Amino acid sequence: MYPSGTDQQLLAVCRLYAKKRNTHHVRWHLWMEGYPIPLTAIRKTLDALVLARIRKLQTASGQADGFDAAEVVAQQALPSLERSRRGRALRKRLNYNDADVQSAMTLLFGLLFGAEDLSFHSDLLEKEVGELSPAQIVIHTLGIERALTDRIGDEEPWLQSDVAETFQNASEKGLFSLENLTLALEQASREELDQACEMSDLFLWGLQTVVPYLEAQFGPGAFGLAMVHEIPFDDPAWRAFLLLALLCWRNKGLSSGIDQVLAAFRTLRDASTDTTQAEVVNSGKSSPPGDEREREKAARQEGQERPDPLEIV
Repeated sequence: MYPSGTDQQLLAVCRLYAKKRNTHHVRWHLWMEGYPIPLTAIRKTLDALVLARIRKLQTASGQADGFDAAEVVAQQALPSLERSRRGRALRKRLNYNDADVQSAMTLLFGLLFGAEDLSFHSDLLEKEVGELSPAQIVIHTLGIERALTDRIGDEEPWLQSDVAETFQNASEKGLFSLENLTLALEQASREELDQACEMSDLFLWGLQTVVPYLEAQFGPGAFGLAMVHEIPFDDPAWRAFLLLALLCWRNKGLSSGIDQVLAAFRTLRDASTDTTQAEVVNSGKSSPPGDEREREKAARQEGQERPDPLEIV
């Protein structure tokens, strides 16, 4: 009745459900492990992990305007920041200045809600003594101050772009807006989703590989990458957002920068894989578990797309 391999997929469902009884988390991990999940089911899960949460926040604000909604959500979130590790880290980066923390959250939620009147330029502010510009608030929020100064040898600093202009462009193009994230998901083919999935995996692999090396050479927080340690790499919602963001970058024709980073990470990963395989051959041992899993994943993807077991269970 069911195609070959369905039994293995059902066993994987049981294993994943034992860890977390959430349909979308389980389906996400099945997809990551290479099981052929139907396109409609993948879209449903990506929507639930990312888009539905953003819609819920905006609806709960009671505001139709994106900026007004962002202000309300930021005000509501402020009192609870001390109860989360990342919230405490954000307040610390902004010197526990509640006004700056609220501004940071308003700017970031404004990007998600597609606010049309966001400004990241300081020339539109009524300047006060000690007041941070929107761009400075974003820099401190992301912890990338050292990215503006750190360099290798005689090279230019790692981050050379105008931060204010970068985020202003992202705002005007609606790069991270709910509308464009939704559109990217609706229009993406199976091949494009699989490609974005591979890109996001490679990007996260690169961060986890490169950042410890840079910090070992240049000290903690080198090149403004300290925030990488706060990324919840195993959180399906965070990874799903990254995947949709990569789709948006591609749709907007803005992926050249990230493509260069990914190309460097791919070269590094290929070299690392070649070295590992050579060591395995020389030692006479079997291939590492990771290589076995990759082969199993490729074999499953060559098979026929099966019914989604989560629709059966």
